[in-house]
Amino acid sequence: MKNSERSFDYADLLECIDFLGSRAYGKPLAYLISLVGYYVVDRDLRQMLNYLVRRGRLERREDGGDPRYLLRGPRSGSNIVEMKTRKSRARWQGAWHVFTYDMPVSHNAMRRKLAVSLHEMGFAMLCASTWISPYNWEHFLGEILSDPLCEGSFYHLNSAAVRLLPRGTGGELGGLWDLHKAKTAYRAIANQCAKATTDEGTSAAKKKTRTLLAVRRNLRLVERWDPMLPAQLLPHDWPRDQALKNAETLRSMVEHSVRSAPLEVR
Repeated sequence: MKNSERSFDYADLLECIDFLGSRAYGKPLAYLISLVGYYVVDRDLRQMLNYLVRRGRLERREDGGDPRYLLRGPRSGSNIVEMKTRKSRARWQGAWHVFTYDMPVSHNAMRRKLAVSLHEMGFAMLCASTWISPYNWEHFLGEILSDPLCEGSFYHLNSAAVRLLPRGTGGELGGLWDLHKAKTAYRAIANQCAKATTDEGTSAAKKKTRTLLAVRRNLRLVERWDPMLPAQLLPHDWPRDQALKNAETLRSMVEHSVRSAPLEVR
């Protein structure tokens, strides 16, 4: 089904507002929506915006002109992604951090919730209820475990020298992470962006915009589950940097299209 054949939904609208940032108002917003390949009448657009404001997803700001709309609060998992990114940029000194716990069987739901958080933080499982990471997450884990529903015993070992026996060195622990899906996804994003930037013709701007918004969604999904390991633990052809570079090139091209659109269109 072609993009123009389906309805413009709330996820599309939020994506457009996220991209525009402080310029998410009036004609720039309507123009970007048209670039994505949709036509939305003003009345329907206002209804969608008002609904998202009521639900707390958007903040409406009045500044004498058209009302501006900003996303309210971080996206799901964005804080963890920011922390992983920041940690991965620092040079890794080879120390491991181990988190282990013992929770009552009656708290299986909370156990599963904790496991999801550990996966998002980039931990790998050493064995049942024992997880390992190249980064220190002690403070963040402390905040999660402050939940009164978290009952049990929890331990965090900092700067541990962990080795596989009988003759392991510790470096091979990088094999605990399955990076195939993330690698494939980053490579697909890099190729998708590269192809879109070379498109020409009257429909190129629309194709670039649709590709960019899809790429932004995909990047958030991949980054949520990418452990973002230190460079020493990644394969030499890890494609994340290339994917980000190509996505930024595409973003700049779409940004130029929005800013340089004829006034009568905007």
